[in-house]
Amino acid sequence: MINDRQIKSKDLVFLTDENNIQAKVLTIRPENILINSEENPSNNLIDGTITSLEYLGQSFKYKVSTSLGDFTVEESRKSMRSSGDKVQLYLPSKHLHPLSR
Repeated sequence: MINDRQIKSKDLVFLTDENNIQAKVLTIRPENILINSEENPSNNLIDGTITSLEYLGQSFKYKVSTSLGDFTVEESRKSMRSSGDKVQLYLPSKHLHPLSR
């Protein structure tokens, strides 16, 4: 941990909106993770590769492999992405919730 609103994992630093002095784990819901965000954030980004996908009717659920492990991402969009696509995940700080375990 760097300060009470940052957590470091491997070479990545994640900013949160919540105090996380005792945090060991960050959680985020799959629908709050953005793929290739157009917001141009400068933090909370992870490079990954889509390894599987599932059509859910109104959205797609993707499994994305990253240096921190696999993430499940749910995205509403008209066209689906493909397995093997290189993507960048953005984890908005307002949706990251620190847990102390």
